[in-house]
Amino acid sequence: MISGLKSWEHDVYNQAMSTTRQDKQLNFQNQRRKNYFEGWYFKQVSSDESVIFSVIPSMMRVNNQEQALIQVILAEKVDGAWRILTDRLDFPMSAFLHTSDPFTLNIGGNTFSREGLSLNINTPALPTSALAPTIMGPFSYLPFMECIHGINSLHHSLTGTLQIGSKTVSFDGGVGYIEKDWGHSFPKSYLWLQSNHFARRPSCLFFSWANIPLGPFAFPGFICHLWMAGQHHRFATYNGARCVIHDMSEDKVSLTLKKREISLSIHAAVDVRGALSAPKHGQMDHQIKEGLAGTISFQLENKKTNEVMVDTSSLSGVEIVPRLIRTPRG
Repeated sequence: MISGLKSWEHDVYNQAMSTTRQDKQLNFQNQRRKNYFEGWYFKQVSSDESVIFSVIPSMMRVNNQEQALIQVILAEKVDGAWRILTDRLDFPMSAFLHTSDPFTLNIGGNTFSREGLSLNINTPALPTSALAPTIMGPFSYLPFMECIHGINSLHHSLTGTLQIGSKTVSFDGGVGYIEKDWGHSFPKSYLWLQSNHFARRPSCLFFSWANIPLGPFAFPGFICHLWMAGQHHRFATYNGARCVIHDMSEDKVSLTLKKREISLSIHAAVDVRGALSAPKHGQMDHQIKEGLAGTISFQLENKKTNEVMVDTSSLSGVEIVPRLIRTPRG
C-alpha cells in the first residue's frame, strides 16, 4: 500500500531546457485525435538511494472515448537486492482536471505540477534554439508524429516523504527528473535510458532511440543529452550525429554516438524489471518492462582535446523494447 506522498521539487538546473516552447509543452497538449494518449513521467530517488519511485499520470482516447489513469513503479533495495513493484489505477475522465500557466494536473485528488506533487494512492496490489526548441529538435514542430517527447526537468532536488505500508521513506535531499510523451502510440521498438546518479554529480544522461514512422516512410531516430561537469553534450538525428548500436537484447545494449570530434560510448544493462502499460493507437493495452535500478556506464572522448570522461550509475532507468506486446485487460 502506498499513500500520502507529498514530494515538493525545486529545480536546481534546467537552463538547457528553459525555452518557452519547452516550458509550455509540460501543459496538457490535448491534440484532437480520435486515438490519442498523453502522459507525464515523475521520477524520485531517495537521498540514501535505497528507494526509487516513479509515477506516470496520463490520459487516453480511443474512438473518442476517454479515460484517465495513474501508473506507479516502485524499486526498493531489500537485503542488498532490488525489488520492483508496479500498479495501475484507472479513473473516469471527469476526474482529470488541468490548468495552464502555471501547469497543474489533478487526477482523482492526486496533484502534479512543475513545483511538486501530492499523492494519496491506496492500492493493495503495491506494498533550446529555433532549430531545437525542445529535446525533439525540429521534429517538435510536427504535431502529427506518432509520439512526441519532452524533458521538463533534467535535475532537481526533493523534499517530502513516501508512506509504504507502515514504513515512512524520506526523500529530503533526493534527486528528481521529469519528462513527458504525447501522441497516439509508442514506437513499435525503442530504447530509453536515463540516470541522474553517476559518481560525478550533479549530472544527467538521457538517451532515446526508436523506429519512427513519418508518413509512408520510417527511419531510426535518436536523441541523447549528457549534462556533467557543467557541460552539455547533445547527440541527435537532427544535429548531424551518428548512432551505431553494437549489441542489443531485452536485458542489455551497447552503442556509440559520434558528432564531429566527440564520441560517446554507452553500455546499459538491467536485471529486475516491472511491467507497465504502454499506448498503441491511444489505448493502453500493450506492455513494456522498465527497470529503475539498471546500470549505465559511458565514456565520453574528445579527440581534439584528448579529454576523456568515464562514469557509471547503478540507479538507472532502462527500457529495451524490441517490440510492444499486447496485453488485453480482463
